[in-house]
Amino acid sequence: MSEEREGPLWPWIVAVLIGLSVLYVAAAPALMYIACDCPDPYRTWASNANTIYVPLWLIMDHCPAVSHVWYRYMDHWP
Repeated sequence: MSEEREGPLWPWIVAVLIGLSVLYVAAAPALMYIACDCPDPYRTWASNANTIYVPLWLIMDHCPAVSHVWYRYMDHWP
């Protein structure tokens, strides 16, 4: 009844971590867009949700190249 693993687990862990990192950065503009356009009862939630991106803002403060790429990416959002 027990099945043996066919391969190591670490490639899946690495893939999940990379995928979550990409989603973290890719979802930031959408969250900021929602935070700016949401009605007043939800504005507190939206502003609190932006606090999860503080590490990204710190990286952009200290690395102008990342900041430039970030603003080019943000230009694609309305």
